[in-house]
Amino acid sequence: MQRNDLTDGISSLEDCVTDVKSWASNNNMMLNANKTELIHITSQFRKRNESVSLHIDGAVITATNSARDLGVIVDNSLDLREHIRKHIQNTAARLITRTRKHDHITPVIRTLHWLLIPQRIQFKILLLTFHIIHHHAPSYLIELISPKQTTGMNLRSSSRPQLALGPRTHNRYGDRAFSVCAPTLWNTLPAHIQDSPTIDIFIKNLKTHLFQKQPK
Repeated sequence: MQRNDLTDGISSLEDCVTDVKSWASNNNMMLNANKTELIHITSQFRKRNESVSLHIDGAVITATNSARDLGVIVDNSLDLREHIRKHIQNTAARLITRTRKHDHITPVIRTLHWLLIPQRIQFKILLLTFHIIHHHAPSYLIELISPKQTTGMNLRSSSRPQLALGPRTHNRYGDRAFSVCAPTLWNTLPAHIQDSPTIDIFIKNLKTHLFQKQPK
């Protein structure tokens, strides 16, 4: 999709949502822009356009990777993997804790300290990265990442250990290499997690951070 086509499409979608909101208001209903979700569905094998967002009555609605619709978690490639993973994990948690079917499962998941599969993968990568930064990993892993070169400018982030991205390719699969995904994930961590003085504190802070990123 070209830039002009994307801009026109977003404008048309904003007008459509505004019309829906007006119709709802005229029929004694309310469309809450702050609770409205946007998802861009396309093939996982196609390169995605830049992140899109809608502006509705002063609220900015950014695209999300997955959204819940009538109890089903719909993801941006329509493969239902997120819904299947969530359902299996929730069922396992109910069996282990004997939680009733209609009881809210999220507090139970947090009590068990269970992360969803995507967050668990991120946790493993970031934990290994922490070991590498503190030279507690094999040399062949330490060689995969390196500190980001600092510039002459005094940046706020210069006091934190930022990592340089490894060689990237023009497809999404190349970005899954550890030398690329590890620095990418690490550089987006809040400062208090990067600066954790011990491995125990790092794990505690990281789990809390990843739990907050899980879909509700």
